[in-house]
Amino acid sequence: MCDGVHPYGRLLWLLTAALPALLTHNPLYLTLLLASIGVMFLARRRAALAGGSPAPGQMGWRTFLTLALWIGGFSIAFNGLTTHFGRILLFRLPSGWPLLGGIITGEAFLYGLANALALVTLIAAFVTFNSILPREELLRLLPRSLFYLGLIVSIGVAFVPALVQSWQSIREAQLLRGYRFRRWHDYLPLFVPLLAGSFESALQLAASMESRGFGGRVVPQSARAVRYARLTFALASCLVIIGLLARGYWPRRPLYGVSFLLIGLALLLLLSHRQGRLVQRTRYRRWLWRRADTVWAILAAGQLLALLALWYARRSALIYYPYPPYAPWPAFDPLVGVLMMWPALPALLPARDLFARRTLSPEEGR
Repeated sequence: MCDGVHPYGRLLWLLTAALPALLTHNPLYLTLLLASIGVMFLARRRAALAGGSPAPGQMGWRTFLTLALWIGGFSIAFNGLTTHFGRILLFRLPSGWPLLGGIITGEAFLYGLANALALVTLIAAFVTFNSILPREELLRLLPRSLFYLGLIVSIGVAFVPALVQSWQSIREAQLLRGYRFRRWHDYLPLFVPLLAGSFESALQLAASMESRGFGGRVVPQSARAVRYARLTFALASCLVIIGLLARGYWPRRPLYGVSFLLIGLALLLLLSHRQGRLVQRTRYRRWLWRRADTVWAILAAGQLLALLALWYARRSALIYYPYPPYAPWPAFDPLVGVLMMWPALPALLPARDLFARRTLSPEEGR
């Protein structure tokens, strides 16, 4: 038996890191949130190095930083050059230029910075979550009704790294043979062995799935049950669409839209639960939920509820809008700042209690 936070607790961590980035674009709050996510990633990296396991994704983290710089630069430049409104006049472009002509203001660049920072924070939250939760445990979080989707995701997650590794191996083999890559058409000899290897891997996967009885864990349904399930799904989807349309086109009567939306979602959840019971799932190791998981769940739920209550009761504390008549400089509330530092709280726990897998083998479960 190993120690560690329950996977559902790690999923709660993702909510504590991603929800604030969706509720506010205040650069000060987002900077604190991004720093908290970075502390969590560094704690995961330190725990991996101390345990002798490979550090989580140096290449992936560099790719994230490169992507963040591209996204941030494009968002700031695009919003700053295409939004011609504000009081802080920086310079003026000829009015005859399409889309770019007009005054260029500081508020436009500030709002572009806020949008870029929010998107980068979301990406950082998911990159860190991917490093603290192994993908096999992430796939186990899928409900049983999404059995085929989980299979497709697991194959895709395993296929992409293998494809990249095969590409690098073929390229190194061609370089050892004296082949040189100078132009784009020089890469064509790489695709033939890569395609042949991919087909071979697909055939091996299909053979292994067939030998293991793929599809035999799903309880067969009668034609009548299948027909009822399809009708329920169609009815629930129509209710959800009607609810969304009612909320958009009849805002003075929000009760109708919310009622249709909730009924449709309830039918979808009921159908998902019923279909999931038809899938027989076995586990070699069971996850353990302990007192530390309960404490973290309570803390995470408190942060989420506090943020939602603040967004509902005093939304102005989270909104950032630099254009007139509002001030271009963001405000700062110490209470909101504390809530933004919440994702760094698990990093204070011992590394073995935070990142190691906590499972129970069949012998221990007897």
